[in-house]
Amino acid sequence: MSIPAPAATPFTIDVTKDLQDTSHLVSLLKGNLKPIFEVGSELARFGKQPVSAATKAQPAKITIKAPGQWTTRTKTPIVFDLSLTANCQISISDKSCKLNIAKSIDSDATEDGCVGPTSGITYVNIDMDFHLQGDANASGSSGTASITGKATGSEVTTYSFSYPAKSNTETLAAVKEAFSNLVIPFEPNCALVMPNGAVCRLNFDATLGFELDATYGITSYQFSAPWVDAVNLSMEKLSLPQGKLDAGLSASFGYTHSDHFGMIVKRLGASSAELDVIRSAENETVGSGGITVGISSAGTVNATINPQALTQLSGAVDNITRIHGSGAKVAKVAGDVQSSLVSKTNTWLSTHKGDAGLMVSLSRQKKRASLYKFTVDLTKADLAKQSWSALADADWRQAMNIGGMKLLPGSGVDNELKRSVGVSLHFFNLFKATTTDVYFQKSLVEIGPDGNPRFLFDVGEESDVETKKAMHKCRFHFVATAIPDGNTVTKGDVDLCIELCETDKPNEAHKIALSIGSLGPVVKDTQDAMTQFSAANKNSTLNLVTTFKKSAYQRLTCSPYIKDKPPDDQQEDKKNFEAFVEACRSIEQFVWLQAISYDQWAKFNKYCNGIIDSGGDPLPGASPSRRGFGPVGAVPDSFFNNWHASEEQIKAFYPDCASFMNLCDDLHTLAGLVAQLDEQQTMTAWNNVLKFITHLVKGDAALVDIGEPVASALMARCAGPAVPGAVVSTQLNPSADKKSFTCTLTLS
Repeated sequence: MSIPAPAATPFTIDVTKDLQDTSHLVSLLKGNLKPIFEVGSELARFGKQPVSAATKAQPAKITIKAPGQWTTRTKTPIVFDLSLTANCQISISDKSCKLNIAKSIDSDATEDGCVGPTSGITYVNIDMDFHLQGDANASGSSGTASITGKATGSEVTTYSFSYPAKSNTETLAAVKEAFSNLVIPFEPNCALVMPNGAVCRLNFDATLGFELDATYGITSYQFSAPWVDAVNLSMEKLSLPQGKLDAGLSASFGYTHSDHFGMIVKRLGASSAELDVIRSAENETVGSGGITVGISSAGTVNATINPQALTQLSGAVDNITRIHGSGAKVAKVAGDVQSSLVSKTNTWLSTHKGDAGLMVSLSRQKKRASLYKFTVDLTKADLAKQSWSALADADWRQAMNIGGMKLLPGSGVDNELKRSVGVSLHFFNLFKATTTDVYFQKSLVEIGPDGNPRFLFDVGEESDVETKKAMHKCRFHFVATAIPDGNTVTKGDVDLCIELCETDKPNEAHKIALSIGSLGPVVKDTQDAMTQFSAANKNSTLNLVTTFKKSAYQRLTCSPYIKDKPPDDQQEDKKNFEAFVEACRSIEQFVWLQAISYDQWAKFNKYCNGIIDSGGDPLPGASPSRRGFGPVGAVPDSFFNNWHASEEQIKAFYPDCASFMNLCDDLHTLAGLVAQLDEQQTMTAWNNVLKFITHLVKGDAALVDIGEPVASALMARCAGPAVPGAVVSTQLNPSADKKSFTCTLTLS
């Protein structure tokens, strides 16, 4: 009978006896504490074998036989406390500790940041649950410079250290080497004394001060036109450049960020180390509290456009359009571009609910997310120590400015900033020009509600003064975005965009806020924010930019436009009619709209179009003709009896209802559900819309305004509460000076 081998006896490491005097665990010990670690039997049985053989072992528990406490030698000391009940373990692997990090702030995809495998190297991975405490009375430029952290009590410990041992080293000796080389993050010489290939990770809570200097580039090119085919033609007119262009617009800003952070230090070689500042994953902050997560600006965002930058901006636009002089038009509105960049940057930093800001993006990320990636120049030891000391003071702004470390381009926050607030160029109706040269000679430049420069080519009706006034407060167009991708561009789906704008008119601005009510409770907070802003800032501008993705406006339905069809075939038109009337009723509060019905409209239409019998009465079996309204004078006086509205109001409103139903029909067609219209028909339809807008804006005061009811009714039909599968997202962008407030809705 075989006798089982006796279980291996756990071995201990006495910090004050078994480790080198220069070790952080020895030199930073506080008081008369003499910590002792006991390594479990899972690893102990490999004690005299090469450490490479121990990769077969299960992770071993580390029992704290005597507690330890270590204090960093920094201006703001940080205490690392290890209690008897701390959760600690040690494992042997051909790789360093697991460091899965999301590729970007808003991406679910992760990449493994561990080191290895490396020939001849075996990693000793130590995990400990430190309790961190900074000096709560210390004060840095970012406020209270206190770095803290509670032992999580979860499987993910607050601290990990990976030591690259030579694979032929005995396991017990390799473990002692690992503890001797273990570094305490935030200690000024941390990166300098780490062995090549070593990796260290620490989770902590703090309020950190950051600073970014951003140069804004031209990130995308948007093409707008009244019809889908026209957008595609526009995209073919320009020869797009390769890569993203520097627009020469720079901004410098500081901000403070309170959160659950992580730092990952990698010693890459003799001359450099890498530092990642991350936001901790959701499962790493169990039991960690006492901090209010959020971001706030540490001062005014300063964006500057100097003469040289204007030349860069102008040259970048010339490069895109391939037309010399077109960039000069954008340079003329550079001041507006500058203001929009400040506004967009402030919004990006905002923590307000509903904003597409940095904090909102981070709150959606449940995994580790990289915020900043630095390289540390170890050949400049003094600067590296100074920068590292600033980290311990929670003043990462100073650490970046000292010169011991350098922010790498493309870091998470830096990349997200440029993507969120970069400049887009917006081209309107380019297809109408025979050449791009003619287009840029005859186009105007404006700054849109999104803060981006727009080239607007005059297509006819847009030259009319009244139309221009109407378009200032209401604009319909289709937008496609081209993003540089090597030698090609990617074409996104074509979107319908409706922009509403009111300035110095609180009552009219309130109607814009009311218009989104058709989307139901999902936009209640957004609607309240718009209403409150307009009421509190009576001389301000309220913008509403609603983008209907193709998936949204594809949901529109309409009755087939065929004459002499029975009434049952008009049910879809009836739904569109009722949505428009309800939008007018809820926004304008006109009592007389209570009596409006589709059947009444059909009767009115038949009179106008002569669809009557021999006795002069409307034909009961014939369909109304919404595509063409005959003279309203053909309607007999008896039709207007017993109404709460004047005859003039009814005669003006019913054709408007037909126009809305026709618009739904057109969108239905544009979505590809009905045959496409050719270019001439497209322009005719577009000019009719412009006339329609102008007519209603400058008409009798009793007439409803086209923008709010049309937008509201389309929202109800494309993404309202009764529409299955619809998704509504919002973004609020109040300007710092409270002179404007832009709400962006995206319906998909």
